[in-house]
Amino acid sequence: MGRAFGPSHRGHDEYPPAALDIRAQELKRIRLLPAASRRITRSQHGYANKLCVLLGLKEGREADAVVVVVDRDGERNKDRIEELNKGRDILQENGQPCAVGVAVELIEAWLLADEVGLRHGLGDDAIQRQPDPESLTSRDEKSEQNPKGRLQRIIEKALGDCPESIDFPAHYAAIAGAAKFETIEERCPAGFAPFSRQVRTLRQAEQNSK
Repeated sequence: MGRAFGPSHRGHDEYPPAALDIRAQELKRIRLLPAASRRITRSQHGYANKLCVLLGLKEGREADAVVVVVDRDGERNKDRIEELNKGRDILQENGQPCAVGVAVELIEAWLLADEVGLRHGLGDDAIQRQPDPESLTSRDEKSEQNPKGRLQRIIEKALGDCPESIDFPAHYAAIAGAAKFETIEERCPAGFAPFSRQVRTLRQAEQNSK
């Protein structure tokens, strides 16, 4: 699944909130163009091809930039970043700014990285520092070693609500808005740090073009 992720940088101007208008779509919903139209050959996971398809879509051509994040979802998918990098390079060669990233193992790990962001985003000062986010590799959401399950239980406890009544995406956004890039970069060096550098490059290029 491809997702857009953009925590604002509290106390800093480099990434002001709402600096970019990002319209997110799941990459799996993007249909491939006919073979003759593809810029590169079909790949194992298809992420490179799906990124290239954006060049044939009005939304892709007119976007200020394309920013894509996918879950790695296990060591077996370690080549996903290579696929995304291929697609990014093709878009950039065609004049479309692009940044890509792979969350290890799930994007929820990034939201667990900054306990201060968790406390401010959820209004609960009792939330403790979480384990190394990129070490949470379980695929079982009932396990404390699964980033998604762990994060959602933290949200449930902080709010005191039953899961059925919680708007998890809204709380994800609140946590992201309260988080600091430096902390996430430090605690998620394999996934978030390289992605963040790419976004900084996009932002700098956008500022230089004005």
